[in-house]
Amino acid sequence: MKGLSRAADHGVLWFALAALLAGRRGTTRKAAMRAVLSIALTSPVANAVFKPLLPRRRPAASELPAYRTIPNPPTSSSFPSGHAASAAAFATAVAMESPRAAFAVIPLAGAVAYSRVHVGVHWTSDVVLGAALGTGVALATRRWWPVREQDEARARPLDTVPELPGGAGLVLLANQRSGGASTDPTEELETALPDAIIVRADPDRDLEEQLDEAVELARGAALAVGVGGGDGSVAAAAAVAGRRGLPLVVIPTGTLNHFARDVGVYDLQEAVDATGAGQAVAVDLALVDVHPGRGADPKSPSVMRLRYFLNTASLGSYPDLVRLREQWEPRWGKWPAFAAALFVT
Repeated sequence: MKGLSRAADHGVLWFALAALLAGRRGTTRKAAMRAVLSIALTSPVANAVFKPLLPRRRPAASELPAYRTIPNPPTSSSFPSGHAASAAAFATAVAMESPRAAFAVIPLAGAVAYSRVHVGVHWTSDVVLGAALGTGVALATRRWWPVREQDEARARPLDTVPELPGGAGLVLLANQRSGGASTDPTEELETALPDAIIVRADPDRDLEEQLDEAVELARGAALAVGVGGGDGSVAAAAAVAGRRGLPLVVIPTGTLNHFARDVGVYDLQEAVDATGAGQAVAVDLALVDVHPGRGADPKSPSVMRLRYFLNTASLGSYPDLVRLREQWEPRWGKWPAFAAALFVT
């Protein structure tokens, strides 16, 4: 308990855990961000506001066995426990964003809070009320940063898709430009789906064309097509799946992943589990007829008369914004490129 209590000094334990959670995209990364924010708000409230306002003597360390006490115990007010407040803030924030991760974090937070009583630097009431403070601050972050509810769209389940354990029979396109220039999902996809045919996308070529070629090279072995990417990548893969009459595996590795969230796929593991078990839902695949603008050559290969889309089709300046952002992203990064493209368009 002494080691755990000291590990949480100055939030070191929680910041290290947040870095671990942030290493995986999706709900765990959002949980890490909310947890760090919650601690950043909780700590000054507990230490700079409540401790000076409500001073309280700490328990007498001399009444405890030497093996339970810590060297250089704190001398500030005992009330409330800053360690318990930070632990509760972190655990509450993680639970709001990623209930799965919370199963591991909540017991750890409880142990840190108890450790402050165990080593004799806090009364039980300090810990209880400190934890209540941290929980309240974490919950208050929802006022300006709402938690996205996992409100999947209603979709009809299908029982006619094949089970593909390990990804056997799956031809998957990994778009390393989705989500961020510094992240490439290919290695993670290869580990999770070792038997799949995984093609790393060429950023200079059309995604739909690359996936179509990969299916052709599979020579009839393709039982499903898939894509690791964002909404634009999913639309390209859906076009191939629709034309070939194959199921589509969607792995959310993009920035927003609207479609994947709508059908209840929030991370790689959920996609892997559904693929192996043959679980699928039916969705509509729509077509939009694109007419070239005035002065454009209607026979130009760059003008696609029919475009497939799933959940959204954009008109006006937004497609220009996306093209500029993708063009400038390798040099400036995604969000600076987005800001510049937004200003230009």
